[in-house]
Amino acid sequence: FLYIILLPLVLLSMIKGHAFRWLAAAVLTSLLVVSIHNSFILVDNVKVGTTELADISSISGYDGIDMILTPVYKVADILYQPFGLLVDALSGDQDFITYPILISSFFLILFLFYRFGQKSKRISAYLIMLSLIYSFFFLAFSSGIIWYGYLLFPLLLIGLMYFAERQKSSSDKLKVTARAAIGILSIAWIGMTLISRISNLQVNMPIEHQGKAIISPDVYHYNTGLIKSTSELQDKFIAPQFSEAMSRINSNPNSKILKIGTGLTYFIKQNHKRVIYDNQLGLFSRIVSSYRNKYVVSDFLKASGIKYLIIDLNTPSIDNTPERTLTIKYRELLSYLSENESLSLLCTDNLTKRTGTNSLSYSLIGETVRRGNFAIYEIN
Repeated sequence: FLYIILLPLVLLSMIKGHAFRWLAAAVLTSLLVVSIHNSFILVDNVKVGTTELADISSISGYDGIDMILTPVYKVADILYQPFGLLVDALSGDQDFITYPILISSFFLILFLFYRFGQKSKRISAYLIMLSLIYSFFFLAFSSGIIWYGYLLFPLLLIGLMYFAERQKSSSDKLKVTARAAIGILSIAWIGMTLISRISNLQVNMPIEHQGKAIISPDVYHYNTGLIKSTSELQDKFIAPQFSEAMSRINSNPNSKILKIGTGLTYFIKQNHKRVIYDNQLGLFSRIVSSYRNKYVVSDFLKASGIKYLIIDLNTPSIDNTPERTLTIKYRELLSYLSENESLSLLCTDNLTKRTGTNSLSYSLIGETVRRGNFAIYEIN
């Protein structure tokens, strides 16, 4: 966020002429208004958009920061209304207007940069060119997945440092302000991230674990020799019997594995050849719709060469669609797994308590005591 906050200030300071600066400021303000309208305030893990602002103060986690943000969102929502009418009139939620504007704007900026910067041999010219091209592909094709833009962030950081270094002797008030802001906000950001890293406070982390385990204990134990074997490391920090499950899977190199979510296939030999990916359960849902009987489904999977299932138990958590189609497909999967004698549970980190007893076991049957992340099944 630090880089994005500073970019408009740096951009304005690089533009010559007051008229162009005012024009750029108007464009950036319009972009901010549109962005705020399509974002939300997170209050006690509740997403509050511009249409729900009237009820925001009634949420239990409402605090001082939210009190500052709320009027900003309200003003932005009022300013957005003309944009909203224009957007709805042009394209609504469709992309046949948005993408041409995005692509043509990119080519226009690239042309202007080439037109006025082609004679420049400074490193800034190459840096801007690379950042522009990468930004275009990131914005157009990343589908909002932030880590696709990782290369962009160090490029922007290098650009900010280069800009600050070039403005040491500048007398332009805006450039001096931008240079000072880079230094001040960088120091503030480093301080905030250092405190965040040391504190290890995370959303949805149980209160008893907040602020603990700054150093990953599995890495620490392995590197200091307290744990000497990979199998011991897996059984202690992933789940009991995990190493045995992996040995069983790896002992049959011709078997296939159906993977639903989870990154545990890292431990499987030849996983690039053996693993069949079905993270959104599209494949499994089609199989179930064709073969309603769970034992027939198992026979079909075996006939296809699939011997093992590795399942992410948190698969429905990514389903934010109104139809909840992924959740429905996941329930079909659970129905297939339940009381199915053609399957054997090899390993899971889901801890349960049997009804009417205090005995604990790693299973998917019974009352969940500690919610797990995965389950590994073998088709008999």
